[in-house]
Amino acid sequence: MDFRPKIGFTRLDGGASLAVLLVNRSDRKVWAEEIEIVLINLVANDQRVEASCGEIQKIHQNVGGQDMLPVSLVETIYKAARNPQRKYSCLMSSILRYKVDEKIFERPLAPHTLRMAGLTIVSERREHWAKSEFKPAERARDPQMAGTKSK
Repeated sequence: MDFRPKIGFTRLDGGASLAVLLVNRSDRKVWAEEIEIVLINLVANDQRVEASCGEIQKIHQNVGGQDMLPVSLVETIYKAARNPQRKYSCLMSSILRYKVDEKIFERPLAPHTLRMAGLTIVSERREHWAKSEFKPAERARDPQMAGTKSK
């Protein structure tokens, strides 16, 4: 199985958007279930509401063989930061949950340091990491995804 999800940029909504790029280089379909975003060390000025620093974005789409599906993350990041009106920064960690045939997998993605202004990415940098460092938020998940296995 040659499925390579990564964080990158794509042209969505008339501009460059930070996205998870679901690259499937195999001949089998992959069902993309969801991506969980966790914001660490969030710095946002003039916040009126405490940020949750975590959101789950449902994807619910097949990625066909030899295909790529971009899924914008900007609104999910903005929502996890609780809609800051000015510049904000954070370290974003994420984990993708997906199915191949009937097997369920989780794949942590490389963390990225983000500087944003509202829904606009000001700068982004991929960080070096160890896969074991990611700790998803303790939330109720989709019951079908409850028995996930790491790949």
